[in-house]
Amino acid sequence: MRAFVGAVTLDEHTGTAMTEDSTGPSMEPFGSRYLLEVAIGSGAMGQVWRAATRDGEPVAIKILRPELSSDPAVVTRFLQESQILKGLNEEHLVRVHDLVVEGSRLGIVMDLIEGPDLRTEIVRRGTFRPIEAAEIVDGVLAGLAAVHAAGVVHRDIKPENVLLSAGQPGGARLTDFGVARIIEESQKARRTTVIGTPEYLAPELADGQSPTPASDFYGVGILLYELVAGVTPFTGGSPLAVLRRHADQQPVRPDGMPDGIWQTVAALLAKNPADRPSNAAQVRQQLLAAAPLLAALPALRPLTEPPAATVTSQPTVMGLRGETQALPPVVDEERRPEPRKKRTGMLVAIAALVVLLLTGGITAFALTRGDDSGGVAAAASTTDSTASSERTTSAPRTTASSTPAGGEVPAVTGLSLAQAQRDLQNAGLRVTVTEVLDDAATDNTVTAQDPAEGSRLERGSTVTLTVARRSVAVFLTSLTPVANSNYGQDTGTSALSGKTYVRALMLGTDCDRPSVIQYDLGRHYRTFATSVGLQDDSYSDGVLQLDVLIDGRSIFSGTAKLGEPLPVEVDVSGGLRLELSAARIDPGCRYDARVTAVWGDPQLKGAPGEVPPAPASPTN
Repeated sequence: MRAFVGAVTLDEHTGTAMTEDSTGPSMEPFGSRYLLEVAIGSGAMGQVWRAATRDGEPVAIKILRPELSSDPAVVTRFLQESQILKGLNEEHLVRVHDLVVEGSRLGIVMDLIEGPDLRTEIVRRGTFRPIEAAEIVDGVLAGLAAVHAAGVVHRDIKPENVLLSAGQPGGARLTDFGVARIIEESQKARRTTVIGTPEYLAPELADGQSPTPASDFYGVGILLYELVAGVTPFTGGSPLAVLRRHADQQPVRPDGMPDGIWQTVAALLAKNPADRPSNAAQVRQQLLAAAPLLAALPALRPLTEPPAATVTSQPTVMGLRGETQALPPVVDEERRPEPRKKRTGMLVAIAALVVLLLTGGITAFALTRGDDSGGVAAAASTTDSTASSERTTSAPRTTASSTPAGGEVPAVTGLSLAQAQRDLQNAGLRVTVTEVLDDAATDNTVTAQDPAEGSRLERGSTVTLTVARRSVAVFLTSLTPVANSNYGQDTGTSALSGKTYVRALMLGTDCDRPSVIQYDLGRHYRTFATSVGLQDDSYSDGVLQLDVLIDGRSIFSGTAKLGEPLPVEVDVSGGLRLELSAARIDPGCRYDARVTAVWGDPQLKGAPGEVPPAPASPTN
């Protein structure tokens, strides 16, 4: 089953992972093999850095919180888990490459993923088409199958821990597997926290039971429900209230949720872990069987709250084991082993959480849906140029039954997109988002609104928000040419008018015909930028005609002489085939005179999530 690839990414920094020999910002050594560049995310368990190996390979490194790395039990578990986590290599996982202990710091080295986390997409889109939701969850389940086969339980399934990797097989990739088990060794964690996020936490975990694969499947059920409905089934109020609903209430089917989705959700959210599917393959098969009926269905309107639930409801579903079954209420003594003991555990957990909430002592328990994945990244960039492009997407998150009356348009310019959407929805207004690539602005913030604040609109009217997004860039030299007609093509370091480029494209030329090279862009990019001219060791009287074409249409043309490179920044939006051409036009062209065209560190920029990740550099 092909996993859905998201359309938007959250990237706070663009740049390049540079070695000590590169020019650019200084990088902090970490261990013997890595260089930290810039922090790109943080969460309950630590801070994530964009980094590189000393050979220049880009990676992400999650550095655990100091209070965790100072705990001997955590360090011991960290070292014990190393080989297990490094051995997990499945296309739907964010692969762990190394675990590093450096003094008081513990770091998990993993793939640097280009693409958004699923929370970003939920905020932007509201809901997904049922087939898209099924494909995303299919990818999550594929990753979980590998995790569970290695004897690891994820323990924290949530949208923040699912990355949508544009251009990679499957698209959805699970991250932070095994991290919770390491953290659980902390004496502080055992005394003061529950590992997990309340809205996705299986009821048996709040009861104090040990996590099992069934606990992960419960989180997958919550996730699938949220992708289709726009909210989780037990959301609302305090974390304590959410935990109580997990234990006492059955999920209620939203209007319009397809049978195939609901049957899967209901089976995954069985209160008794023994009643849930026993392995990921069962759930994937259920989704695969439902796919033909889901393919043509549109996305539902996002709910602002789940349908009202009851404690005693027992919806009947077709279970993933093939039998018809009723989901048990939490008070069913026959289908819930050791209920009194475990209910006591729930009360103890809730009492502890009350104390912690009053004292501000919760650390690892994510009481909000903050990002902890840290896997979001952009491809390398070495220019300061700003590209602007627009794409309009609709992200309404209101329902006809709960939309408040309209009135004055609130001021939302300068707010985050999520906050702006909430404010406008609370005013009874719909939201349309126009994304503008702007590397100078704060990512994912509103830079303009139409109509302006104070305007009066009727309920249900639409407000258009202009939202700044950081661009994502890749070097053209990281792509493989699809056509090549020249007299020697190379990539690497080259000099152009005294400036050294380490990712240059060099095309040899001759006097008879132009050198041409083509790349498949796949409509992923918005702009192409470079400096182009004669390599510094070229024949001094050489003259080049230089052209850039997109799908056979000329978008740049110019002539260059030695020491006179030309700046290029052109729009390639929607383009499939990029063509670069260099032809010698110097009078009396000498065949024995070397003239090389150099495209200095050519970059393609695009919208976050649209740009596929650059292929990894080969390693020895």
